[in-house]
Amino acid sequence: MAVGGSLGAVASALKNGILLWLAGFRDALCLHRCVVYFVHDPRILVSAVVAAAVTVSSGGNVLLLEYGLKPLVHLLLTAVVGGASAGAISSALVGLYHLLWLAPAYLVSLLVNCIWYSEIAELVVVAGQRRALQQRAQRQGVMLVAAQQGGAVLKVHRPDAVAFISQEVYRAALLAVFFAQVTLAGALPKIGPLLNFLLLSCLYALYCFDYKWSLHSVPLQQRIAYFERHWAFFLGFGCATVLPMAVASFYVGAALIGLLFPLDIMMAADSNPKLVYQQVLGEGNVHGSLPPLPMFRPACWATNQLLGNLALAPRLVRLLGIKRSPQPAAPSLSDSSLASLASTDAR
Repeated sequence: MAVGGSLGAVASALKNGILLWLAGFRDALCLHRCVVYFVHDPRILVSAVVAAAVTVSSGGNVLLLEYGLKPLVHLLLTAVVGGASAGAISSALVGLYHLLWLAPAYLVSLLVNCIWYSEIAELVVVAGQRRALQQRAQRQGVMLVAAQQGGAVLKVHRPDAVAFISQEVYRAALLAVFFAQVTLAGALPKIGPLLNFLLLSCLYALYCFDYKWSLHSVPLQQRIAYFERHWAFFLGFGCATVLPMAVASFYVGAALIGLLFPLDIMMAADSNPKLVYQQVLGEGNVHGSLPPLPMFRPACWATNQLLGNLALAPRLVRLLGIKRSPQPAAPSLSDSSLASLASTDAR
């Protein structure tokens, strides 16, 4: 009897996990919702186009190198110094091109796009709040005043400058450490490529949703705990986001991901993982619930160890309230403590 009940609970959890994964995957591909926001606020369309243009310009440098400069330089060097020395000289010149041009250009484009991505997320969140306010008013049969229609009552929470900078520094370090973890996982034999894809999906999903959560000043540790509790949905969302990299060549896949990333941020800002979990699991369904998956715990530990050796770390840790050995999915970050985060999912 007990064995049968355990198997039933496992089967129910597995079924719900698949349904939640599919829900996240489908949510990331519902790009038609972007059209609604483009019509509702043309500034969103402008920001998305500008971000895509910056990505195209950055990717164009890579394509120019791979399919233009490298073959041309190798051809010229072969004609001048011969094939024996052409390879070594060509590799040195390509390395200098990467160091002096591609890396700085990529860094600049990344910083510029971060600004546009943040603006896109803010505009979508505010537009979603405004739409929800209008729909509520229509259901109640009341009229909104001009200030409400214009969005004056819709506020985006912003932290103070010191706390914001400190949290962003820690966030950047955490994402960098997790990306290193993704890279190392990809080097494992046999399971490496699959594990790399799954972890990269989690990283991109966190990156997409993090823009919305940061607008509501949700502490970083609560974001991670929320992500780990709803990992099945976010894994599906992330798999759809990084799918181009799995089905196309590296450069083509990276270019497609860069072009679609503004739309992915819009989908994340419009998404409601908490509602999806309620629809799939039902209220109070303990047997079919999924346990948290602490995929970011090693990265959190490594980040704290890394920052602990820097002079900046003590102030960061004090401002963020981070312990030396964080437990993102521990009981101290229970569902009740994530109420502020869950409220950001309300449409």
